Amino acid sequence: MKDMENNNKFQNFLSELWKSFEKTGSISAFLLYSDLKKKIKKNKEIKVKKADANN
Repeated sequence: MKDMENNNKFQNFLSELWKSFEKTGSISAFLLYSDLKKKIKKNKEIKVKKADANN
């Protein structure tokens, strides 16, 4: 349950970060957004690999 709550907060943070990029055109906001999205993707891949290894 706590993971879902944290994930929801994180998704909201990413959404707000993207909105600020759209409004300001800030390259740093875009780079931060892009970096965090890549980390999410890697974490999901790691979780899948761990789950497969446990089964």
